[in-house]
Amino acid sequence: MRGLGDYSERAGHIIVLGWQEGQTYQTLRLLHSERHANEPMTVLVAKDLPENPASNYADYIRTERLADADALLRAGVAQARAIIARGANDDETLAAVLIAEDHAPNAHIVAYFADDRTAQMVKQRRPRVEAVGSLAEELLSRAARDPGSSEIAARLLSAASTDTAFSLAVPPLHTPLSYGDVFLSLKRRHNVTLVGMLSHGVTDLNCRDETLMQGGETLYYISGIRLDPAAIAWARMGDVT
Repeated sequence: MRGLGDYSERAGHIIVLGWQEGQTYQTLRLLHSERHANEPMTVLVAKDLPENPASNYADYIRTERLADADALLRAGVAQARAIIARGANDDETLAAVLIAEDHAPNAHIVAYFADDRTAQMVKQRRPRVEAVGSLAEELLSRAARDPGSSEIAARLLSAASTDTAFSLAVPPLHTPLSYGDVFLSLKRRHNVTLVGMLSHGVTDLNCRDETLMQGGETLYYISGIRLDPAAIAWARMGDVT
């Protein structure tokens, strides 16, 4: 409870760096709502909190600064699956991201930056980091032109929504598959809607049917629940009649 624990042996978990009252609590709550039965508890790394502020949703590591390698090691950074960084300001976030990169070779790192210019710089120079900036201005202008679009964006990102965006990694394939065949197969067999694909570092949200998947791509889809990768018969994707 006081942040003095040691979770260095933990694996496959998510680490959250930084605490902002309200926002971070909501992040931890949402992460917990999607946590699988065998998934380890999220670990919160934060500065100078006297005790764990979200004990129902995360374990806690107390530190004097976010860019602290020892605190990250105690949080189990070496085997973490993902890291979310949001400091008190962009400089603190960036410093925490750089330390996390050095100590988490396999983790996906997501960082929030208040200044979109900083987010763009990080995207260009640190390809491992998924830099997220504020979408408020884009949502305001889009909603003015296309009424209801802000509601769609909110539903796609909310874990509490019945129609949420998820991702799915394509395993190595013996035979290439067309995007159109995968689209139809996922819709008919799993009732999910494929909306895009990440391939070779490029995300396409309007793929042509004939676009081929070789394996290693990431698919994005809309569904009420996350698909179980083991339940997908990739070898039968071409048979959608």
